[in-house]
Amino acid sequence: MASVMNILGALAPVALLPAASLTSNTNGTGIDVSAYDGVALVTVDLVNTAGTNPTADVKLQHSDSSGSGYTDISGAAIAQVITASTSARSQIALDVSATKKYVRAVFTIGGTSSPAWTTSVLFIGAKKYQ
Repeated sequence: MASVMNILGALAPVALLPAASLTSNTNGTGIDVSAYDGVALVTVDLVNTAGTNPTADVKLQHSDSSGSGYTDISGAAIAQVITASTSARSQIALDVSATKKYVRAVFTIGGTSSPAWTTSVLFIGAKKYQ
């Protein structure tokens, strides 16, 4: 039981996209993942609040610097969510040793009649050093 508590105590959640109502494409701010170890969990929560035929895509990108040069991380995306007036939750497992120093979330919105989503993307990883 003590080892489980040590692991849980080492977890450090960070918002890749803070909870917000989004009505346009949005890039999150890159976070430095070099202080993390192993596989992190990225949770994606989406609630559709408006629009006709609304769609939402979320993918992860990485870069060597925080401000530019981001490229997609292979396999680190959720399938397009197509839903009206409902919610969806997905998770992405991310091996931080296989990424560049900075990771960000990219949200892409689609649909007609002013689609809107309440969105949150959270990175949960274990810090290397406690």
